[in-house]
Amino acid sequence: MGIVFTVTGLKEWLNSRSLAARGVITTGEVMDAQERVRGRFRRHTYYLTVKFQDNNRPVTQKVTVNKTVFLGARDSGSVKVHYLAEDPTICAAGEKVEMRYGQALFGLVLLAGVAYLIVSFRQPDDREELVDAVEKGTVTQDSRTRA
Repeated sequence: MGIVFTVTGLKEWLNSRSLAARGVITTGEVMDAQERVRGRFRRHTYYLTVKFQDNNRPVTQKVTVNKTVFLGARDSGSVKVHYLAEDPTICAAGEKVEMRYGQALFGLVLLAGVAYLIVSFRQPDDREELVDAVEKGTVTQDSRTRA
């Protein structure tokens, strides 16, 4: 899972950078506004479905936005949209493009945690190795009872 989060997060971050650097700005019409509340901590996620024109072709995309952009766009019915001319499905809504890197960071933390577990929780391969480890004093009571 750490690899999946890291790869998709890096892609999301690269798209954010591209939008900020060379994104085309237009005004989009808000087709739908959804607020989702999840989890024990009641985490809110805000989505807008926006419709905008790219070279006289209509494009409709669902984007994640922050609460301020969500409330303003829901009330006004329009929002500023940033999109890539070469791929209008890569877009963001709001006054400026937010750099999204949280998913990549989460994936890297998961990978670091797995690496730590692999390195630090190595169990003896057989009984002889366990006896040697006990004699050297590098094994705790818990690992002696598991063998």
